[in-house]
This record gives sequence, C-alpha cells and structure tokens, in this order.
Amino acid sequence: MMLGLLAGAPWIVNPLIGSATVVLFCFLGKELYSEPVGRLAALFGLLSPFVLSMSSEFMNHVSAAALALPFFVYGASLLRAQFSRYKTPMLTFSIILLIFVCILLGFNYLTNGHPLLFGYQVLYGEKVLPGFGRGAWGDPHTPAQGVRQTLTNMIGLHKYLFEWPMPSLVFVAILFVSMKVNRWDILLLFSLLLLAVSYLFYWFQDWCFGPRFLYDAAGGVILLTVRGMQRLPYVLKNQLGRALSVRRICGLTVFVVLLSTSIGVVSNIPALVRVYSNSYWSVNGKVLKAVKQRGLQKAIVFTKSYYGSVVAANSPLLDKDVIYVRHLDPFDADFMKLFPGYRYYLAEDDRIVEIRPR
Repeated sequence: MMLGLLAGAPWIVNPLIGSATVVLFCFLGKELYSEPVGRLAALFGLLSPFVLSMSSEFMNHVSAAALALPFFVYGASLLRAQFSRYKTPMLTFSIILLIFVCILLGFNYLTNGHPLLFGYQVLYGEKVLPGFGRGAWGDPHTPAQGVRQTLTNMIGLHKYLFEWPMPSLVFVAILFVSMKVNRWDILLLFSLLLLAVSYLFYWFQDWCFGPRFLYDAAGGVILLTVRGMQRLPYVLKNQLGRALSVRRICGLTVFVVLLSTSIGVVSNIPALVRVYSNSYWSVNGKVLKAVKQRGLQKAIVFTKSYYGSVVAANSPLLDKDVIYVRHLDPFDADFMKLFPGYRYYLAEDDRIVEIRPR
C-alpha cells in the first residue's frame, strides 16, 4: 500500500496484486504440473468470487506468509542437498524478503516508536496479539474457541471460494481419496492446513468477504481443485468398471462444473455484489466525496461515520491538506489545539458542518 500511496492511488495495490496472482496461478500450475492445469487454475482464479472480492479492498490478506512455511522447509532441504545449484535463487529471494521486512520495521519505528510495535498493539494493547487467554475485547481466547473458528473458516471456504451449489473443496477431497498425489499436492495441502491452524491461536473471528483469513491459500486450493478434476474420471472408472468411459466421465465433469459456475454467476454472485456495494460493514465513500465536492482545504474533518471509511485517506504523518479524525467528544478540542490555523468540520455521511474551537 505504501507504493500505491506514493503514486496517489493506494486503492489500486490489492487489485494489481490480485490480477498478478491470477497470472501466477497459470505459471505455477504449468511449472508444478502441466500447462492445462495452469490455464484452468488461472480461469478458476478469474471466476472465483472470493479472489475477486478479497483483491478489491484494503486489507493485507493478499500478501501474508503463514502458508509459505512448507515451502520454506522444502526449499531449505533442497539448499542443503544441492547448495551450489540453489544458492543464487535462495539468496535473491532472501534479499528481496529482507528489503520488505526492513521497510515494514522502519514504518513501525516511524509511526509507533519501535520496529516491533505494530499499530494494532498501540490501539488495543498486548491482548490483541495471538495466544490463548488473550482478546482485545470479549472473553479471553480458548483452545475450544480456536478449534470452532478454524472449522468455521474451512466450512466458509466451501461456499465462498466458487459460490457453487456444491462444496468448493469437493475436488480437493477427490484428489486425495484417489491416492494419486505428488509432493506438490502435499505441499499445497499443508499450506492450507498450516494457515488454518495458525489462526487457531488468534482470538478474533469474522467472515468479511468470506473466510478472509484463509484467502492466502486460495491459489493452492484452486490448483488442487483442477488436479482433483483431472483425477475424478479415473476414480469413477475404477469404481464403475466398464460402465462409463473416461472420456464420458470427463464430459460429465465439465458439464457439472459449468452448471455449478453458471448457478453461482446467476444467483449467488449478484446477491453478494448487492451486499458488498451497499455500505458493506458501514464502509462507504460518502464523507470523502462530500469533502471533495466542497473543496475543503487545510481542514480537520471529525468523522461521526465509521472511521474505516476515511482512515486510508490520511497520510501516516498527518501532513496532508485534509486530515480525518475520529469524532470523540470532548477530545476533539484537544486535537484542535495540535493543529492551529486549520478549519474544523464535523462530518456524518454526506453532511458536513463547520465547527469552532471552544
């Protein structure tokens, strides 16, 4: 988002990453399996409402790291076995990773006073961190609650990934039931499972655009879905004997997938679009549009509407011409003293009124 902010368009970062991810599905599928797998994975990524929705907002789930652990372990084993062959790509990857980690730590230092102190900790305290017995609000987190939330996220993935009238992970199950898996299938499965388990220790739970905590594993799940589609004809052939040919079963599989996708496009996806577009979770652009229409300059805008609708318009150093502040009377007066020479406004949706310091 920092790069998008420098370009004046922070909203474009996740859509660009999401678009590049769909292209990556194709190359990854081609490298790990075959070109048809890669092409189908890219197609399903393009048609996935979950991928499209999660790539159209400001949250950071499109760039997380928990699911990469199996590949780090596998990469370390390759490096140990064939150091001279893999040292250059591993070094390149490590340098790039280190650069972005340093940027993140530097951002924390400039905004929060310490490289390892994140904004959530400043806002909510140490209870916001993962771990049992923690919780920024509500009851302390427990193992039982963690298991329930993890299972709930997995159930949600069945629905939201493709919006089919059947479980989205059915082909993944078919792949592993067939017992014809390779190392990439296992690594991708463990990525999903480890990501799900990592959130077992996190106290907070919601479905925002679906089970968003599992979004990072969507690419691997889509690849496994395509792999399961490939294996289904042979699984059914083994069960039914000569009753059906592999060719006919392939045709039936394509028909079922096309029908399920069509049902999702016609019935489920339009309903989601209506929900997401209508001030979803109270996030909308009403205050920002009203400020722009009035042409406010050197202004402090105290916002009674949901602060999440305006916070992304602020500079981290609060040095923009318009600064958006959460309305917390009587603390508004204290904030005014920090910015003399500004004009002050109170905003709620598209209604903006000027206020005077007390």
